[in-house]
Amino acid sequence: MHYANLNPAVSPMERAHAALARRAAMEGFVLLQNNHHALPLVSQKIALYGAGARKTLKGGVGSGEVNERRSVTIEQGLLNMGYEVTSTAWLDDFDAGYDKAYADWKAYIAAATAGINTFEVHRLAKKTPFVVPDGRPITEENVAASETDTALFVITRQAGESFDRKPVKGDYYLTDDEREKLAFLGKAYAKTILILNCGAPLDMGFLDEIEGIDAVVFMAQGGCEGGNALAEVLSGYENFSGKLTDTWAYRLSDHPSTETFSDLDGDTLNEPYHDGIFVGYRYFDRFGVAPRYPFGFGLSYTTFVQSDAEASLSGTTVSVSVTVDNTGAYAGKEVVQLYTACPVGALEKESKRLSAFAKTGLLAPGASERVTLSFDIRDAASYDEISMGARSRRLYASSRHRCGQRLPRRARAARSIRGHRAMRTLLRSGRADRRDHAARSG
Repeated sequence: MHYANLNPAVSPMERAHAALARRAAMEGFVLLQNNHHALPLVSQKIALYGAGARKTLKGGVGSGEVNERRSVTIEQGLLNMGYEVTSTAWLDDFDAGYDKAYADWKAYIAAATAGINTFEVHRLAKKTPFVVPDGRPITEENVAASETDTALFVITRQAGESFDRKPVKGDYYLTDDEREKLAFLGKAYAKTILILNCGAPLDMGFLDEIEGIDAVVFMAQGGCEGGNALAEVLSGYENFSGKLTDTWAYRLSDHPSTETFSDLDGDTLNEPYHDGIFVGYRYFDRFGVAPRYPFGFGLSYTTFVQSDAEASLSGTTVSVSVTVDNTGAYAGKEVVQLYTACPVGALEKESKRLSAFAKTGLLAPGASERVTLSFDIRDAASYDEISMGARSRRLYASSRHRCGQRLPRRARAARSIRGHRAMRTLLRSGRADRRDHAARSG
């Protein structure tokens, strides 16, 4: 008896799942930088370079690995969207180099593991993982043959179960070759767009040193429909609406756990957790460490304004409503984020914590939507024999950028319950903050 589908034809369920996977990917991609309106793409001819152009990563390794019918690469997604990829000579050369390097690595592992048990094979593979080649240099001849003013460069990194990230070139840091290619592209093309095809942050210090990188997109690992989804947002057919789920630091050392993470302290059997609650944005906010990109950050092709906030308290449920207006020229979606500032008593507290968030529907230029966020105020309480409470609520465009205006007095005052302090909800405009951040990150 077979439980799997043995029919080679694509089933209606698979088509529905592919559409869902594409939508999920588009909703999650994050636009980190877009100087000089480099995106959406204008030219129909695209010069595509980098390891992830054809070897696009769909997901991690280990338990995160899946076997799908097909996986759409970045190149194929652009072609499916009607773009002409004009750098096929470089991509073909990359494929040849990749295939040889992978065959050599497999032969080495096979020879080195002959006759040993499975666990030893895994241990050896971990010590000598396959290193994706950077590809040959990009030349003036490649630029001339591409017949376009727009280049996309894809940086790819892999990690997963038993294969943690490392603070070395080719992993957390760019290789020298990647830096040279980006510097060359930044000068050779009028528009250079960097695509990050990796599951976690990279060191982005090169943006402060290399000129000509106009746009940066965190594609992450987009699943089996990643290439199609990326092409749709790059083209402007869809808009970016994803937000970062991590804090991206200026320096790796800005993270307090750097020295003891994984095998960086030489000990993979014992993992000390000294962070307490101060992980990610909680640490950066509480101790005044400025991030390069804060938790919850993400740009759009359009702009939004949040206004007319109102707060209410029903039992222990806090509800905050705000109007989101699309003030730009593109249709788009915005994510409203509600943070709670908790009082510090006998227990240490972060400066603020994310209590609720919601994404609007697709708003046409000039359209608006009323968004309501709710949470149980008891989730913000601190419990000990000395103090417990929750003291303020604020709406943010990210963990660092406030939105809107101060609420009217009647909305700010809420009745006290169970020893909790009076709740205040503040709204400040994050529009200027986001523009300032975009300018600084460029």
